[in-house]
Amino acid sequence: MIRGLSFSLQIYFLYTRFTSQVKHLKSKRSFIQDRTVYEDKEIFATNLYELGHMSERDYQTYCNLFNTIV
Repeated sequence: MIRGLSFSLQIYFLYTRFTSQVKHLKSKRSFIQDRTVYEDKEIFATNLYELGHMSERDYQTYCNLFNTIV
């Protein structure tokens, strides 16, 4: 995977999962999530970084954005 694409893709997943979660929380109805924003960071983004598919700068930027959102 090209380094720049892994960062862009993770940002897209973070955004879509976060907006989906907010939408469901506002509905006041029960829901089940098969993926969460926490999983994106702790498993997928970290793995991409450790495998060298995401630069340190991109990973830190992702982590800072993640921490701001949650």
